[in-house]
Amino acid sequence: REEALFTAQQRYRALFDQAHNGVFLLDLEGWLLEANERAAQMLGYTVAEIQRLSFSDLSAEQSQSTQVLERLLAGERFPVYERLFRHKDGSLIPVEINVELIRDGDGSPLHVQSVVRDIRERKLAEEALRQSEERYKGVVDTQTELICRYLHDATLVFVNDAYCRYYDY
Repeated sequence: REEALFTAQQRYRALFDQAHNGVFLLDLEGWLLEANERAAQMLGYTVAEIQRLSFSDLSAEQSQSTQVLERLLAGERFPVYERLFRHKDGSLIPVEINVELIRDGDGSPLHVQSVVRDIRERKLAEEALRQSEERYKGVVDTQTELICRYLHDATLVFVNDAYCRYYDY
């Protein structure tokens, strides 16, 4: 039985330490109990440094983070959401957070567990796509030629401004 417990603890520790996302365990006041190496790296800290902080030291949106903690403690559950974290150097990092209030067998709150994914690359890609779409729209909408796109069933799905002007739409 002790060997099974030891094996389970080793599995948990390996999962915690080797996760590709930051994992934060916080007490019910928002102070870090533990954070994995990925969490520390993401925010520019060592594991020892980050474990002396609270969520308010890390969140660039402190009032919203405080509300999440209060609402968790009131029994509310949250879908994955986005937030800005503050790197040790002061820069902002967009992250995606999956947060849960962990309870004991009797239902009493023990701690808060957050799995945090760095979404900087995704945000950069989204912005590049938005800018590309704006450029495309700018080019298409300034054309004097009629431009339209139909689906295979003849449903009209796109027209430019010249098309609208020509047909008085």
